[in-house]
Amino acid sequence: MPEFRYLAADGDGTIEAPDQGAAVRQLAWQGILPRRLERIDGRTVENAPQGDPARARPREVSELTRQLAGFLAAGFPLARALAFAGEHAPSPAARALVAAIATDVAAGQTLAAALAHHPEQFDDTYLTMVRAGEDSGQLAAMFTRIAAMRDAAEHLRGEVIGALAYPAIMIAAMAGAVTLMMTLVIPRFAAMFADLGTALPLPTRLLMATSQLAVSWWWLAALGLVAGALGLRQAWRTVDGRRRIEALRDRLPLVGRLLREVADARFARTLALLLQGGVALVPALTGVRGLAGGVAQGEALARGIDEVKAGRPLGDALAATRAFDPTLVELIRLGEESGDIAGMLLRAAERAEHSVNLTLRTLTKVVEPLLILAMGLVVGGLVAAMLLPIVEMNAGGVR
Repeated sequence: MPEFRYLAADGDGTIEAPDQGAAVRQLAWQGILPRRLERIDGRTVENAPQGDPARARPREVSELTRQLAGFLAAGFPLARALAFAGEHAPSPAARALVAAIATDVAAGQTLAAALAHHPEQFDDTYLTMVRAGEDSGQLAAMFTRIAAMRDAAEHLRGEVIGALAYPAIMIAAMAGAVTLMMTLVIPRFAAMFADLGTALPLPTRLLMATSQLAVSWWWLAALGLVAGALGLRQAWRTVDGRRRIEALRDRLPLVGRLLREVADARFARTLALLLQGGVALVPALTGVRGLAGGVAQGEALARGIDEVKAGRPLGDALAATRAFDPTLVELIRLGEESGDIAGMLLRAAERAEHSVNLTLRTLTKVVEPLLILAMGLVVGGLVAAMLLPIVEMNAGGVR
């Protein structure tokens, strides 16, 4: 049986195993995470799996969080929990991510510090909760809270995406149908009408002129769309540009209100979980700054944090910014008066999530029929404009 030499944070040694994976599992059962693993014959065996940690998707991170919560709650040491989570990771990228974290932990770093090396997968809120769990010795309970928080956020996000998917598909279908008719169908009718040499009604002439414009200058429209998309992307990368885009987004009927309520729900629920996990108010507020709903709200929250540090109540500090929902602010004030801010924040999150569900039902009942009607009117109008000359010719022939 092959023999492997390993190097770990607490020393080195050798172990016999059929292959590299079995060696890693046996060491994990002993609570050992090797930094390096090589065969006695000198051939190095890569301990880290193939994959790019930066490509681990949010759902994979949520799955890893649930696995760690379960392993730690079952009493496994952190080293073994990470080893098992890596072994059952859903993708090569997720396995690489766990391996990188495990290597940093084996080198003596705290788990929060190891996670901080991967900011694309673990945001400030995640790190704040893990750090609080390590400080309080309740890491398993904190991972359970993180998993519940991510599950709630993904469920809410899924409902929003599901509700907006149908209108988006309808709009895309309508745009595709109009493009197809303008570039393929109407030019054939135009050629037929030209051969007939008859005078055409005004709606038909306007439609044929628009079709000719689309056929001749489609590339200019495509170029404009690409330039617009690149311009929006570049503006989104700047603070001022993102602030302007978010301001326009928040003014959209129904959609702006929906996204605002989703942000309020995430902000309130996450802040409540942080406070329930023993995180002090100021660090908890700092950890959820990225969940405030946008650049303007994040800057307002930063001003509110400064006022809280100066001794002002949180509810008054947020009210002064005028960037947060008044009901959320009032519930926070009630929580401060009753000594249960976390409980009131959870109530605010439930209220916001209920409002999101109502808004989604409104979108389903109102927007979808309107889109179907609009699609029928547009396509029907195009067809009617093209058939109008034929109807007039038939009418003239009857006379």
